[in-house]
Amino acid sequence: MASQQEDIVQRVRTAGVKASATVDLVAVAFSRRESDAQEAGPMSRKVMTKFTGLQGLGEASPEDIRDATGLESFEILRCQSLMELGRRTGGAGKGPVSEIRDSSDVFVLLDHLRFEKRESGDPTPSQEDRDITGKLAEIGEMLQIPLLDHVIIGERRFHSFRDRGDL
Repeated sequence: MASQQEDIVQRVRTAGVKASATVDLVAVAFSRRESDAQEAGPMSRKVMTKFTGLQGLGEASPEDIRDATGLESFEILRCQSLMELGRRTGGAGKGPVSEIRDSSDVFVLLDHLRFEKRESGDPTPSQEDRDITGKLAEIGEMLQIPLLDHVIIGERRFHSFRDRGDL
């Protein structure tokens, strides 16, 4: 059985950073070396819960982050700097999407529209979501109209059935 460290690092390498889970990306960001990822995994989950996601983490003071993680001041500064760089580049280069290649293109397109989203902000699919997706895929096959993806949008996150291998 692979260790948690290998699971996190391997998941990010396999999926790529654009398709990786936020908690895995935070674990990698909190790690100085690949071997640190094992320890950073539980810390990442704890931090994401404590600050209720990336937005809360981005707004947290260095002292609050230190108290939650035990990271040193420069490590916190590095993480906050990376988050700010991401924030500053968030809108850069977002022109019209002429081709939808994957769920991240769908997410970019939907970012410009208003949709009803879950009150909880949690895009984790329910059993009903899974059942409906299965039925839609079956019907699509019968009609020779393939279901490309089922994307659930939450608060600044999304769940793609295609990316997760559920479709």
